[in-house]
Parts: sequence; structure tokens; C-alpha cells
Amino acid sequence: MSLGCKAVWNGDHGFEIGEGDDKHTVFIDKKLCTCRVWDVSGIPCPHAICAIKHLGMEPLDHISGYYHRAQYDATYSFTIQPVPGKKFMKCDQYLPMDAPEVKKQPGRPRKKRIINVNEPNPTSGSGKLARKGQKQRCRHCQEAGHNKASCKKKGKQGQTSQAGLQ
Repeated sequence: MSLGCKAVWNGDHGFEIGEGDDKHTVFIDKKLCTCRVWDVSGIPCPHAICAIKHLGMEPLDHISGYYHRAQYDATYSFTIQPVPGKKFMKCDQYLPMDAPEVKKQPGRPRKKRIINVNEPNPTSGSGKLARKGQKQRCRHCQEAGHNKASCKKKGKQGQTSQAGLQ
């Protein structure tokens, strides 16, 4: 990954590493990079490796001491003694922990519930359908462009329906 990086000295004890459109700042003496991989893991990130190679140094020399063989040997240099069985341990019986007390939050309560990310949006398919893009139709004459209140055939239709009922 450090092959696509370009190192430029920033004049402030560090390098500016260009990786495509991204730019990162690397401080070799502090073992820091703005991507934070070197800070967290202790192993130089590709940006740091590019800066180290630019100076002509070896990246393996900048790995944290915790990863060296001497530290591993020091960790396991002593023997671990076995723990005695359960009957030798002093165990006090504790009561199970209760849930914390629920406190009323300040402010006005919500009217709507918070919709989960995985839950479908009620306005986009399931539930009520949006009327956007639909043409208005009259209930009496079934023609498009007006509604029941402004229907001009309302009186004629109303008379015929009443005559059919008699």
C-alpha cells in the first residue's frame, strides 16, 4: 500500500504523505500518523513506511518494543504456578445486581417513536401511500382533473341515483 504514496517534507519535523486524494501527516520521531494506525497498534502504517523509506531507514526499526523477541521472552521468563481448587478459595455470596433506577428525562415526551434503521419507511411503500404524481379523480363522474366538490355533473348524477332508488 505504501507504493502509491508520495512523501513530501513539511518542514515541521514530519512528512506530508499523499495517497490519491487523501493526505496524511507523519511524525517519525513521535511515531504518529493522522490515520492513527501507527498510534494504536505500534506497527508503522503505509504512510509511515513511505516516510521512513524516504529517509532511507528500515521500517522494522520503528516497530514498538512490545513486538520484539526480547519482550516476548521477558513476559514468559517465569513459571506460572497452578491455582488451588475451588474448596480453597474464599467465596462470599453476593446478591444479584438490580437494574439501575429509571429516571424521568427532562423535556416534553416524543409524539412519534424513533424508526429503526432496518425498518421500512412508512411513507415510502408500506403504510400510507403518497399521492404525489397521481392525477385527481372525481368520485361522481370518474373523470380526471377535478374532485367531488367541484363536479359539474353532480346534480345530474345525484338525480339519476335518486330516481333509481324509487
